[in-house]
Amino acid sequence: MQANAALYLPVEEVDLSEVFPGARPAGGIFRRKSAFSVPFKDTYVRFNIMPSADVPGHLEQFAAYVESLGDSPSDKEAAKVAIARSAVARGTALALGVMNRDAPLPEIYCDINARMTDNGYSLERQGSIEDLARLGLTLDMAVGEEFLFSGGADEDDNGQPADIVFRGMVVKHPAWGYLAQADAAGIFWRARR
Repeated sequence: MQANAALYLPVEEVDLSEVFPGARPAGGIFRRKSAFSVPFKDTYVRFNIMPSADVPGHLEQFAAYVESLGDSPSDKEAAKVAIARSAVARGTALALGVMNRDAPLPEIYCDINARMTDNGYSLERQGSIEDLARLGLTLDMAVGEEFLFSGGADEDDNGQPADIVFRGMVVKHPAWGYLAQADAAGIFWRARR
């Protein structure tokens, strides 16, 4: 069971005492409020206030800290998955509901030849299942989650080596089972790393 938790608000400034009764700011009278403790049941939830530009570096440092702990490799991996999901969440502009196309998404194998609907590709393939398992997920647990789906090595229109990829979400189709549903941008080539 998780002992501690913190929520990060990627904003320059906010006063949560105006939103949550009993919220206590951290900082000082003359300093920028960097966090709030908000009462919840018999404890407090800490809301950290951090400029958006600082969040990625903070999450990277946190992942390095997790790696240094003496916990089991599977526990460390589960924590790093949670941190990666935080990175995905930080790519979302909550006020606008607009996805940041540069936000990193976990990459999952997808057989591009297994097209089942106009924009859906079967994930009921060994490579897809193994990639999800590395993230601690089953197909059912991944429903509603966003990923970068990779069909593997290909060539772009200029004959240059590229990966064929798309951003999308795992859905469960009533007839075709678990699918990677491509977003509106569809399939594109990513230059080989």
